[in-house]
Amino acid sequence: MPPFRPDALALSWRGADEVTDALPAVARRISGLGVDGQLLSRLEFLRTALDLLYQDVHDLGLRLGRDAGRSAEVLDRAEQFSFLHAAAGCVHLWWFNRGRSLFGTEPGSTGWLVAALDLLHDRSGGPHIRLDPEVTEAPFVMALTLHAQRRLFSCVALPTAKADPETGATG
Repeated sequence: MPPFRPDALALSWRGADEVTDALPAVARRISGLGVDGQLLSRLEFLRTALDLLYQDVHDLGLRLGRDAGRSAEVLDRAEQFSFLHAAAGCVHLWWFNRGRSLFGTEPGSTGWLVAALDLLHDRSGGPHIRLDPEVTEAPFVMALTLHAQRRLFSCVALPTAKADPETGATG
């Protein structure tokens, strides 16, 4: 086996990304629901950040040519994209489960989503020490409530036993 050569690694963009590509359509549908303005403004920030990132990566590719994939600048943009991608994933999680209780909140509650979008958008801009108190209040209250109820801090229950395929019973 040949020796590992990290200097030979390069980032590549494979084109379409279903999570971020579907965001504008989902954001339009969310805005049609009449949800609070906080969520709508976060969705607009997210869409704008993704558009600016795509343009920045395109410009870097033109400027750096074939070496763009090995550039520290492009690696920084990949890190930024990972946070924005996670934010888009949170939007889809809320959208497709808005009729369910997520994280112990009322169905359709956007408090956790707004907080998650704020955190991920903030982190996409680089490392920060501390978030503003208004950003952290909603998830903090939610976590305290779940802790007091001795519940897991997850929006999806973790399977703890295999279900019987015929009856659905666990055991």
